[in-house]
Amino acid sequence: MIKEKALFNKDMGYSQNPAYVNFNGVNYKEAIVAPKVYGLAVATFYPYKKYQTLVVDIFTLGNKAEIQFVNNATKEELKTIILEPGTKLTSSEINVAGVSEIGVVVFSLESNTNKKGADVVILPTSYYK
Repeated sequence: MIKEKALFNKDMGYSQNPAYVNFNGVNYKEAIVAPKVYGLAVATFYPYKKYQTLVVDIFTLGNKAEIQFVNNATKEELKTIILEPGTKLTSSEINVAGVSEIGVVVFSLESNTNKKGADVVILPTSYYK
């Protein structure tokens, strides 16, 4: 799991719900989850300029979603990832060299007419290097 400090708004946080932590036959015990996102969910990760790269392993259930990683100090977009439901795990490297705070913003890219929302899961195999 991402070892440095992380803060979450009310729509995102750590979860041990089996619906989110069991993936491809592996029980990860805990994950960072933005469940049933209809609008957006926000988190802040704090690499404190100690790392070069953030590697994220992420997937979505329910609706199509977008996750943006932003340097909070400069508002520079570090990476945007589009997540399709029913697809396998997306693994991505994000350059975080010199970044103290990373804004993580999750959006549902579909209307809420089906009442499912987007369940975005960041697995504990995500890490800084």
